[in-house]
Amino acid sequence: MIRLFKSDETGAPVAYHEAWVEPQHRRIVEHWGYVGEAGETATHRVHIFGS
Repeated sequence: MIRLFKSDETGAPVAYHEAWVEPQHRRIVEHWGYVGEAGETATHRVHIFGS
């Protein structure tokens, strides 16, 4: 999983964007939004998993 945070001027996280691989379903899942709120999700089908 890769997780990124955007912080405000005080250093507190205010937004996030994360992604992970689900090899059994052959997809990459992205999830993003603002901290404390329900985020959005997108899935991307991958036809060939390489190294």
